[in-house]
Amino acid sequence: MRILKESQRVAVFRLGRFSHVAGPGVVFPIPFIDQVCVVDLDQTIPGWTDCAPEEVKRMVEYLAKQYPEIPTHLSLREIREEMQESEGMTRW
Repeated sequence: MRILKESQRVAVFRLGRFSHVAGPGVVFPIPFIDQVCVVDLDQTIPGWTDCAPEEVKRMVEYLAKQYPEIPTHLSLREIREEMQESEGMTRW
């Protein structure tokens, strides 16, 4: 069981594959099946409070899939640009 702050999310990997993003609040990973990667939004995505919850979820999912270790140096603009390039999105 993990208890996450408002500024934290968890990327859940089930049997090594990305499963979903969870948090904030109480998260119950399945022992020996789930691996969790805690993402601190204050460090990873500055300005996350101005984003819609669904957009924050997509950004955490993108970061968890793209980077073996969650970077702490990207700006909100850089993350959006990377997501647009990789997913072929034309508009947020």
